[in-house]
Amino acid sequence: MFFNTFLRGSLFSLLLIILQACNDLRSPRPNSEPTGDTATRIIHNEGGTILVDSLHKNLRVYLKHHTKLSYPRNNPDVQHVSGEAYIEKDSTPASNGITVVFGETAALLTGYCYFNISPLTCLKHAHSTTQNKVDLITIFRGYAWVKNHKRPAFYLRENEQALVYPDTIIISSIRKDNHEKN
Repeated sequence: MFFNTFLRGSLFSLLLIILQACNDLRSPRPNSEPTGDTATRIIHNEGGTILVDSLHKNLRVYLKHHTKLSYPRNNPDVQHVSGEAYIEKDSTPASNGITVVFGETAALLTGYCYFNISPLTCLKHAHSTTQNKVDLITIFRGYAWVKNHKRPAFYLRENEQALVYPDTIIISSIRKDNHEKN
């Protein structure tokens, strides 16, 4: 008797969870305007929308085009964002590498990352556009770890690129490049 009641309750709970998951999948994606109290500012709206969540320190990116995002260094609307960046795309990426930009005037690193393997450095074809020292980028299961940081600086899915300045993080889908894998 008790077992039957418990089983029925468990099945009912499972059904509710499935219905909620289906409802979440049907929910519309966020539009270009911040919603709620935590989405404080749109810091870029070209080729997608970047919302800064000041409460959870998350950078949420919704991309619509393969657009390389960039900012002037004196842009007052750009603020430092720490935490994880989640990327959702509407289009298919053109390459299987990522590009990461660091430094005072930005040093360009291009490398191919192999996900779901072991921690590895994603700098097989690294080159720098400046003489600035560039922090080491390590990819582990999609998380990008910056040297001397205890937490991931941002989260990258395959085929994404990130422009990272001292006071901002800019994410976009990667463009097809001519680098060859080693």
